[in-house]
Amino acid sequence: MPLETCLRVANGLGIHWVVLADNDDKGVKDHAIVRKYLNGRSEKDALFVMKEANIEQHLCCIGFVDVYINLLSHQPRSKVTVPPEDVNYPIQVANALPSYLKTRAAQEVLLAIRNDSRPVPKLFHDVILTALKLAEEK
Repeated sequence: MPLETCLRVANGLGIHWVVLADNDDKGVKDHAIVRKYLNGRSEKDALFVMKEANIEQHLCCIGFVDVYINLLSHQPRSKVTVPPEDVNYPIQVANALPSYLKTRAAQEVLLAIRNDSRPVPKLFHDVILTALKLAEEK
């Protein structure tokens, strides 16, 4: 279901919502849709945007690059042309991930959080806490 439809329905039902959006071209369009449906709410309590272009880049940049690199076979791994210590390494690893592996990568990140005692990413933590706060207010 398109974002705009979801927000329209949620507003119509009086449901307060939060959106976690990418920061790529589509994400920027989503930001505008969110602003259109704020209905007087504060943007900072409704729209969360990662600084990276997409969720894969975000997760790689904040400490899950090992999860992503381990999913890459030889051919996509060859797209990573900088060494691990290079600032662009996490972005290249994320960009090398084939689209059909994105869901699996997300599942592997969840397993890493659960099994390796890695912290829940701050951005996700903030989104979840905000959603819970909104649910308690209703």
